[in-house]
Amino acid sequence: MLSSAVFALHIGIESGTGLWGYVFLTTGRGLPPGTAWLAVSGFWAAMFIGRVILGPVAERVGSSRVLYSAVAGIAGGAAMMALPGPAIFSLVGMLILGLAAAPVFPLLTLTTAERVGHDHADRTIGFQVAASKIGAAVLPAGMGLLIQHAGATAFGPALLTLVLIMATGYSLLMRTTTSADQTSAPQP
Repeated sequence: MLSSAVFALHIGIESGTGLWGYVFLTTGRGLPPGTAWLAVSGFWAAMFIGRVILGPVAERVGSSRVLYSAVAGIAGGAAMMALPGPAIFSLVGMLILGLAAAPVFPLLTLTTAERVGHDHADRTIGFQVAASKIGAAVLPAGMGLLIQHAGATAFGPALLTLVLIMATGYSLLMRTTTSADQTSAPQP
């Protein structure tokens, strides 16, 4: 299921960034340990702040607008992390990624019934949550193996690649939703 794949990728990206961000910033980008520690803490704080702030924003402007903006923000943050340049780009990119990623899981879960119909929503949410747990385990493990074999600087481009795959999946998922809305046929 496409929605399950998007969930797995999204949570894997979140978890991988939180778990390997410190190694990436210190070993890959040469930041001092204290700065990298603050940046990773900032990543998690941005996720918290984003969930508090962007939930009410989604109520006012609509979930789909916030989701599209969030996915674009995740891609922008990952691109900044992947840029070979001053370490400040990676640090700021990590904070942007954290803020942008904050509303994705809750809003995608909230809008599941809109995508698949109310009859299929419970089962689909179960698959999505299960997939997110698999993504949280498998993708960070893969990132760790990549860092071990290719070095910490490989994390940024690998993260960007995963984000672009997730963004493509999200875009396809929304097209499927639009098609389903137009034909009135629920998509499981």
